[in-house]
Amino acid sequence: MRESEKNQIAEILLKTCGNFQALDVNDKNKIGRIFLKANDDEQFYHEVMSVLHRNKIEIGEEIGDRLDDPIVRVTMDLGKLGLGRDHPLVKSTIIVSAETEITLFVDEFTTIHALNEDFASEFYDKFPSECTKISALGVLMHDLSNRPPSGKSDMNEFANKCAKEFDNNGNIIITDFQEVASDLSRILEKNGVFKIKGNAIKWKLQ
Repeated sequence: MRESEKNQIAEILLKTCGNFQALDVNDKNKIGRIFLKANDDEQFYHEVMSVLHRNKIEIGEEIGDRLDDPIVRVTMDLGKLGLGRDHPLVKSTIIVSAETEITLFVDEFTTIHALNEDFASEFYDKFPSECTKISALGVLMHDLSNRPPSGKSDMNEFANKCAKEFDNNGNIIITDFQEVASDLSRILEKNGVFKIKGNAIKWKLQ
């Protein structure tokens, strides 16, 4: 936006003393035209820079004949232009980007310790979503490891308990691990919580 246009907007706003309801039709139209023109100028700038970049021209260089038959970047449907990707005049721009990704592996049984909120503050600040998931799994594993009054259960009942809804100060967390119920049962058996025989589960005496 040019300095003169910035001054025009400043004068209009000063006239209304911050009361935008006081803008008259002329003021609104003027502001609209200024922003539309600024948007067109910005678009034109990017298009010009795109042409220079695509044709390997640096600002200040001698152009010579490099724009006699330039490559121009346009975003259009090739089908509407009647062109195929294999057409000699069609070039492509491929944008490749990357982002940092961290894979976190957690032993399911040890998530019970997360109930003590034993997270380093730096870890919680960087990965709040992961901390929530670990805590939710920890609550579920804690509940699954609790010995029922009879000391017995079966895999169907155990699987049903693998889906649970938690209320955390009005925030609802729903966990559904029913598809991996057999895996969770083996983890608890491995850690000495109960013994599995066929479809039957028998808790060890605590």
